[in-house]
Amino acid sequence: MPEYDKRKVIRVGEKSYAVTLPRKWCSELGIKPGDVVDLIYYGSSIVLKPVLKAEGGGARDRGMQLMLDMSRSRDYLMRELIACYVEGVTRVRIKGNEADVSKLVNYLQRKLIGLVAVNEVSSSFTDVIFTDVSIDVNSILKRMMSLIKVLLTNLYELVDGARDDVYYSIMSIEDEIDRLYFLGLRVCKDLCTKLSGEELLNSIDAISILKDIENIADSLLRCTEVLRNLKKPHISSAVKILNYIEKVVIDTLHSCSENAIEKALNILASNNELRESIKKISARDPSLNTLINEALLILSLCRDIAEVTIGKCIRNKACRCKHFYPRIEA
Repeated sequence: MPEYDKRKVIRVGEKSYAVTLPRKWCSELGIKPGDVVDLIYYGSSIVLKPVLKAEGGGARDRGMQLMLDMSRSRDYLMRELIACYVEGVTRVRIKGNEADVSKLVNYLQRKLIGLVAVNEVSSSFTDVIFTDVSIDVNSILKRMMSLIKVLLTNLYELVDGARDDVYYSIMSIEDEIDRLYFLGLRVCKDLCTKLSGEELLNSIDAISILKDIENIADSLLRCTEVLRNLKKPHISSAVKILNYIEKVVIDTLHSCSENAIEKALNILASNNELRESIKKISARDPSLNTLINEALLILSLCRDIAEVTIGKCIRNKACRCKHFYPRIEA
């Protein structure tokens, strides 16, 4: 839980200011007199972070040193940095042209929450620092679910003739879902190193659900490209497919967020029937095959989430739902 304190700024020499730190906080973070700390300026706030210590007492970077080589694919470097973020690395040092590094960092800041790039004066190195965000994974999942619902509404607006504004909204939502997804993985993997028993299994389930929701968002984004170029004769068939997608996705998200086991069981029971209904549209209108394939993929992802939801119910002894813990009448 975050703690709050207020301190007075004091002058030190002619060019610097100082603020004292609560001793309790320093003790918990392992900060001692003479230690080096990172100061990060955000524009509206200043963050102080302790530098991790290596065995033997020296300061160290955690995890990885990356060298930026522009003859190498930028996508490789981007993926490495995302992997560092997800695995809980707090600092990556990159050597390379400042302008090229800046382009990479600017792109990643659209994908990773808490990324800060720091350049030392007259240095060819850029430190990429991943600051920790205090948030629980359930809050991340609920926000992602809320964004999926907005995304579905936007798809209907595309079919109704809306174009650029809705498309830009969809792209913005996609970026936010990516940010939440990577943050959720970082939070869950950190928890997995600290938890055991049922709590550990809940964290593993959360990783599975995060991946499924992110894949649903990616699939809906691909649907966007089809709907943007939809011809009038195909609109009614496309709307039918969207109706199937919307119902199963909304029911799935509700079953997961509210632990609504009845809905989760219904999703599994009706999955094959929905598949057949969607395939019949394909037979009548082959031009919508891309949209239909995405709908079938989304059905599979929703089935996976429903299975995890039911599994959590079985595991959680506090859940006395009628399907697995029936009440025995005297």
